[in-house]
Amino acid sequence: MTTPVIRGYGIDWHVQGRSAAFDDLLIDPLRPYCNVQIAPLPQQGSIPLPGAGEPLIFCQAIPPAYLFDSPNARIVWIPMWDQMRGYSQLWWNALPKSLRVVAYSHVVEQRARRAGLPVLRLTYYKDPDALPPARWDGERVLFYWNRIGMLEPALLERLCAELRIDRLLFKPEIDPFIPAAAAFTLPDRLGQTVVEPIPTVASREQHWQLIERASFYIAPRLYEGAGMTFLEALARGCAVLAHRGPTMSEYMTHGQDGYFFARRWTAGRVRHAAHSKLALHRLLRQPAFRYPLFAREQPWDALRQMDWPAIGAEARRRHQLGFRQWQAQIPELARFILDG
Repeated sequence: MTTPVIRGYGIDWHVQGRSAAFDDLLIDPLRPYCNVQIAPLPQQGSIPLPGAGEPLIFCQAIPPAYLFDSPNARIVWIPMWDQMRGYSQLWWNALPKSLRVVAYSHVVEQRARRAGLPVLRLTYYKDPDALPPARWDGERVLFYWNRIGMLEPALLERLCAELRIDRLLFKPEIDPFIPAAAAFTLPDRLGQTVVEPIPTVASREQHWQLIERASFYIAPRLYEGAGMTFLEALARGCAVLAHRGPTMSEYMTHGQDGYFFARRWTAGRVRHAAHSKLALHRLLRQPAFRYPLFAREQPWDALRQMDWPAIGAEARRRHQLGFRQWQAQIPELARFILDG
C-alpha cells in the first residue's frame, strides 16, 4: 500500500531547521501512516486549492481564508500558544467552522472549542530512555538560554549563588524579533560560578552534547507552544525552573517536579503588558523592553529548601508515564488528519 503524501506549510523558523518541533509533534509520529512534507508558507494566494477530502496541514502558520472556498477541503491547523495568545476569542470565533485544530496545550483547546471548531487535544512527551539522564553526583551545572531576556542579570547571578552552581552554561543568542535590549553578556565568573558560553550549533544533537552536563535548567520563555527544550530537560530528570505559564504550567507542579519563579502583577507590569498587546496589533508603538522576572520578587528562603535531585527524579518518572500516553495518542492524530 502506497503511503500518502500530505502537504503542509509552516513558518520559516520551523521549516528552515532552526526548530525541529514539528518533526517531533507531527512528521516523525505519522511516518507509519503518511509522509508529511512541510514547505515555507508562500505569498498570499499561491497555495494550490486542495481537492475534496484532501488534508492540508498548517504548522503554526494561520491558514489563509481563501483555501476554505474549496468544497469539503480538510484544513488542519496546529496553532502554538506563544504565537496565538495575542488573538482574542472574537478572532477565533470568526474562523471557518470546518477548520480542524490540533491542540498541544489546554489554552489553545479552550479557544478552539469556544469557537465551535473540531479539536483534537494531545499532550506530547519526550522519551526519557532516548536522552542521557541528569547527573547529581558531581559538578552542579545550570543551563540558561537568554532567548527573550526572561531573567534580569541580577536574578541569574543570585540564582547561581543560592543554588551553589559550579558552572553556568550560558547561551546568549536571543530569538528573532526580540528587542536587542534583551541581550546581555556575562563575565567569566559570577562569584564562585564559572560562566561557559554555549555557541549556536547546526543540530539538536550537537546542542545536547554541549549542555548534557546540566542538572539545573531554566525554561527560557514566558509562554511556549509545546516547549521542546524544557520537555527534554524534564525527561532527562533535570530540576527545571520556569515561569508559571503555558505550557510549563501544564507539565510541572511547583515543588514536586519543577519550580516556578514568583512574578507579582503590579500596576506598572499590567500597564506594560496592555501596552505590549496593543503594540502587537499595531495600535501603539512597542514599549521599552523590561525584564519580566526580578531577583527582588523571589522567595529565596523557600528556594533554598527545595530537594532538587528529588524534583528531577520525579520529573523523569512523570515523563516516562507521559511518553507511553503520547504513543497511545498517535493513531488518533492520524485518524483526525486522514479520515473524513
